[in-house]
Amino acid sequence: MKQLSKHIFEALKIKPISEVLKINSKSNVSTFEFKSHITDNPYEFKNYNFIIPSGTFKPMRFSILIEYAKEILKLNLLEDKKDIEFCEEWLKRAKKAYKDNYVNGFGCNSKGDEFDWLCNGEDPTFGNAKFTYDLIQYGLHKTDTTKSRKQKLEKMIRDFWDIVEDHKNEMNWY
Repeated sequence: MKQLSKHIFEALKIKPISEVLKINSKSNVSTFEFKSHITDNPYEFKNYNFIIPSGTFKPMRFSILIEYAKEILKLNLLEDKKDIEFCEEWLKRAKKAYKDNYVNGFGCNSKGDEFDWLCNGEDPTFGNAKFTYDLIQYGLHKTDTTKSRKQKLEKMIRDFWDIVEDHKNEMNWY
């Protein structure tokens, strides 16, 4: 079969393509695009104090969100000045809350209120929930995300950001 295809290429005077795109552990290709404003009339969540119960999250979940927020700023993935300022302010608050947090014997975070704000934002539109959802989606779209990290991110979406998933096209960051 290989001999036959070689003869066909020679008869037609076509050179076979021999270059191969190689994606390895050092590659970092992401197809996720960050957008802060999607709609002028964002969805309002009525009768909710928060939509993501993040006050009792394991601190590791916040370290993942902080890692991705730092990365999008470092890689200049945000173009709008207001988006950059929003992300920088969110990151500053997240780092401080993560650093100052301790988990008591009942599994509650000392910075639970701040974690709730970081993952929810202000009601009724809960813009930070959309921002943190986008951070998780960014992680899922990265080619160098490990299988175990991808499973953690998928579990976070499934267990906590499911309401955001349902309304993702009707939400803004701010």
